[in-house]
Amino acid sequence: MDNKSHVNWKPLVSVVFCLFASVAAASSDLQAATEHACGIDAHSPAKRVFAKVDDNQPWREYTRLEDVPELALGFGISAEMWKGYNSSFLIRTVEPGEDFWSYTEYCFNKDGRLIRLAYEVRTAWGWAFQMGGPVMNSAIRADSSGFTSTETGKAIPKPQGAGDVGEALKPTLYLEEKRLPFYSLLSR
Repeated sequence: MDNKSHVNWKPLVSVVFCLFASVAAASSDLQAATEHACGIDAHSPAKRVFAKVDDNQPWREYTRLEDVPELALGFGISAEMWKGYNSSFLIRTVEPGEDFWSYTEYCFNKDGRLIRLAYEVRTAWGWAFQMGGPVMNSAIRADSSGFTSTETGKAIPKPQGAGDVGEALKPTLYLEEKRLPFYSLLSR
């Protein structure tokens, strides 16, 4: 094979995995409930987009999600923001990794307090974990949680090895808007 016909498949596989996981994540009932609670349509373009491309760069704002450079696996994170009714707003974060990607939707009320969360981890091992519900007294009151097959989307028992990545099955909680890592950019 000559150099002209050589294709580096790793970025393409990452993009395809990201697109597939984003579509699957967006269809989650938990995410739909979170979006509804915030009064937003997350299928419309985000009002604002932020990203931390890798561990060595600060958060910055981008015009569109498509303008965000490729995120470093295990270190990069993107965040989209939609405004809802009653001054609520929704933040969706995506954290890509080599073995799993996590997706979190945070719904904040007009006072900047987290009121609902949806979380999904999709693994390279053929399974996903989802959980979500209202946030009360600094804790998630999960409406639902469980494991699914990434091939079929159907519920499955806890997969072998899921206990080995227990920390990845816990979302990062930002109980207040001011705790978001890109909060300083929101006032701009």
